[in-house]
Amino acid sequence: MNYQKPLWLSGLATHFPRTSTIQTMRADQQSMLDFVSEHGNSIIEAPTGAGKTAVELAILKAAAEYSTTPVFWIVPNKTVLQQIAEEFPDDVSVIYGRNEHECLYYGEDDRPSAHDVPCSLLQKCAHRVDQKTGDTHEEKAVPCPYLQAKYEAKKGKIILCTMAFYLFSYVFGHEFEQPEVLVVDEAHRLADSIRSVLTYSITDVHLQRGVELLQSMSSSQTASLKKFRSAMVRIVKKNGEPRLPKLLSDADLINLLTKLELINTEKLYAETLEWVGETAVEARVNSESFKRLEVLIRDLKRYLRGMKFSLAPKNRPQLDYTYGEVLVEEGNKQSSGNSTYRLTVCGYHVKPLIAKMLGKTTVLLSATIGDNRVFEFITGLKLDCLRMKSRFSNRRTRLFMPTDTPNLAKSKSTTRDRNKVIRKIAAASVKLRDAGHRVLVVTISNVERDRTYDFCREAGLNVLSYGNGSTARESAGKFRDGGGDILVGTAANYAEGIDLPGKTAPVIFYFRPGYPNPHSPSSQFEERRFGRGRWAIWNWRVVAKALQARGRNIRGTGDRGVTIFISQQFRTNGLLYNGLPPWLQGAYKNDRTFDQSINDTIELLKT
Repeated sequence: MNYQKPLWLSGLATHFPRTSTIQTMRADQQSMLDFVSEHGNSIIEAPTGAGKTAVELAILKAAAEYSTTPVFWIVPNKTVLQQIAEEFPDDVSVIYGRNEHECLYYGEDDRPSAHDVPCSLLQKCAHRVDQKTGDTHEEKAVPCPYLQAKYEAKKGKIILCTMAFYLFSYVFGHEFEQPEVLVVDEAHRLADSIRSVLTYSITDVHLQRGVELLQSMSSSQTASLKKFRSAMVRIVKKNGEPRLPKLLSDADLINLLTKLELINTEKLYAETLEWVGETAVEARVNSESFKRLEVLIRDLKRYLRGMKFSLAPKNRPQLDYTYGEVLVEEGNKQSSGNSTYRLTVCGYHVKPLIAKMLGKTTVLLSATIGDNRVFEFITGLKLDCLRMKSRFSNRRTRLFMPTDTPNLAKSKSTTRDRNKVIRKIAAASVKLRDAGHRVLVVTISNVERDRTYDFCREAGLNVLSYGNGSTARESAGKFRDGGGDILVGTAANYAEGIDLPGKTAPVIFYFRPGYPNPHSPSSQFEERRFGRGRWAIWNWRVVAKALQARGRNIRGTGDRGVTIFISQQFRTNGLLYNGLPPWLQGAYKNDRTFDQSINDTIELLKT
């Protein structure tokens, strides 16, 4: 990777943002900018609260002065995107996804989101915005909100977007030139973010509706799609048990590929466009059907590619994987009348895509890069790496690994063990509340979350969680605003992406390592591909997640925060301790009981 001119700037620091909350540049931030200026392409691991976001913006603002095309700032999800957009509204051009914008095609009343409309099939939509000129398809028509926002953002200097948008617009859609500079936030999630975008599922129900639509438009591809559906149902039904996903064999994949290759997707798309043009598409009743057809046409190509790479030829390892599962309605016995058969194609081998998505200069930042060898193995990126030492005193934080809590691995614990420790957490949370401290509890499964919610309510705590019409983000917002004694959620929702600084939640309980289900298709695939080497990847992931959760209440040098890790799995082979950055190892305490840890927590937080 070549060193690029935009980051030769000796004045990178002059572009450091100043806001009402950012008055001066700290020494850590200066060190990060110096490293980028010297090395160009780089990875930076900096502790939570080190000020990475301001550094990211300074890099992009410096590069934008020299670039004739937009530079990109990509984040893993919409939550992080909104946080950055709210902090620096005048510096970035934000592109949200289709589901954040209304569609104007169907008139004024009860407009659907652009995500729910078959946009690619509505070629004559009056509101369509030409992405080169900004003109609407019909003169003086109101521009499509999504396409207009996309067009306006392209004229900006710094584009802030999610990983999914960047992949589909730049890597797959070729809508942008290679950016002079690309900054990747939360880089430890890079590979998994791409894999989530490249996972596609289809059911026999959706395929049947597709067959019925093709029959109604007299498509030449009807018979081929029908054959593919029949083969898919037969194969999944043969392999599957209810709610037990199973990887498909090479023989089954070849069978499906043979049927799939008979479908001419280009001809199907042309026939669909012609049919749409001749049909009264203004009738809203057709929108859902057209959307299904649009998704089907798009995904059939992706199934073909994914299934080919799911094969395991002799000259290379299996790159992707495909699995089937039988979904049965609650309370019904398995039968052809009430079962749904689902096929899922998962894109796993993302190193070539990561190579394609890079800017001329790329800077990746995270608080939890961890073992460089694992990160390089997962992403294919071997870059100069700066590991920042924290200026945050480890005397202001503790990571407790109690001596008397159970091992919560499924094979090592019983329901009684889990319930007993949850009741201890509830009792400890009451004691912490009485001492003036609020709590975040991070579980791995929803079952654990539900039990924690119930036991904490029984203990008299005001508990906030999500469900019953409240989203995880809304509940976290209520908690940040002072509502509730305790916030409970899974690691998927609360280990990352929420900030709880100061006294918002100075105590965090983290249940157990989030190892994958050994019977899941992804686990089976990684075991098949990496053998015992999979444990290095799994351990890297679970430690990164645990450390991200630990950072929710330490957002600045003035914060005090404690994380109490429950399962003895964290102690095994030094899993947690060995994954800690050296500056944090002094805060790790593994010689106290659970009750002693709670008492020490209260003493620490008194100051």
